[in-house]
Amino acid sequence: MNGEAALPLKRIQQALHVLQSGIPETDALIERFLAHRLLEPIDVTMSFDDGEHLTLEGLYTISLDALHALPDAAVLDLFRRGDLQLAYAQAGSIRHLRTLGRIRNNRLADIG
Repeated sequence: MNGEAALPLKRIQQALHVLQSGIPETDALIERFLAHRLLEPIDVTMSFDDGEHLTLEGLYTISLDALHALPDAAVLDLFRRGDLQLAYAQAGSIRHLRTLGRIRNNRLADIG
């Protein structure tokens, strides 16, 4: 060892740097969503075939009702900033939780 970080550590450092560098942009996006009252809290409870339960609290999603009720000027602004696409992507990602639960159940079935 020559005192340098090993390759796996360097990769982790790089990933953390990328995440950290996006924090101000993410904070600004959240502020814009809050200004339009687009964020709403959700709790997710999942039950698995082995009887285990998982509860995720303190999560937020985009309110599609609030998004669809926005005035045209606000929607155009969100579109031009690229925020509209992010809002729909985030709202759509919630349905993937069901898929993840099914994948876990399939793995349990394969093990059992």
